[in-house]
Amino acid sequence: MKEKLNKAKECIKENKKRSAGIAVAVLLIIGATGIGLAGVNSVNVSKDADKVTAEKDTSKKTVKKGSDSKKTSDSDKKKKEAASDQEKKADDAKAENDSVAADQKKADDGKQTAENNSVTSTSNAGASNQADSSSSSSGGGSSQESSHTHSCTIPVYGTEQKWVVDQSALTETFNEPIYEMQERSICNVCGADITGNTAAHAKEHALAGEGGGHHSEWIQVQTGTNTYTIEHPEQGHWESYSVVTGYRCSCGYAQ
Repeated sequence: MKEKLNKAKECIKENKKRSAGIAVAVLLIIGATGIGLAGVNSVNVSKDADKVTAEKDTSKKTVKKGSDSKKTSDSDKKKKEAASDQEKKADDAKAENDSVAADQKKADDGKQTAENNSVTSTSNAGASNQADSSSSSSGGGSSQESSHTHSCTIPVYGTEQKWVVDQSALTETFNEPIYEMQERSICNVCGADITGNTAAHAKEHALAGEGGGHHSEWIQVQTGTNTYTIEHPEQGHWESYSVVTGYRCSCGYAQ
């Protein structure tokens, strides 16, 4: 009986050992499986992360390319606008230069007259100021002598128009003869015009032993003269001359 109990205990111990070994093996298998799954998940997660990163980089490049293209388009537009502005400024500058040149030409044409008018105005103003100063000094009771002596040696020029004759006046006289057709008596012997003297002329030929007779002819005869004249007026042109109209001092005083 005791032997059987001992055998039963030994069997139970052996079964416990086997069960423990199986449990350990099962645990090891489960652990290995978990580690493998974790590694696979880790690889998949890493691949997904790389894929997302790649997609983000692609998106960024696309956005960057779009931005660069827009910047290029804006830059080209600005360049075109700048070129257009430059052309417009050049045209405006040219028009302004033409206007300035025309104004300068007009100013040069009237420069001499303007200078003379300015000198005359300055002279009158100087004389007026001097008279006012002299009057003010006399009114204040102080007789101050001028320290400046006028020296009117600077010529003042003006413009004078002069008529230049190109052709003097001329009167032409013409005599035009007046003709009319008249019937005349012509001698048959000598061919002389014997109008109004036919009988006496025929007698002279008869006494000379010559033939006689006459005939009539219509011929052009001057009966007068038509005299007329044609008047040709004087022809010429005006010329401008610069003449000295006076003299002035360096202070503006003019004689």
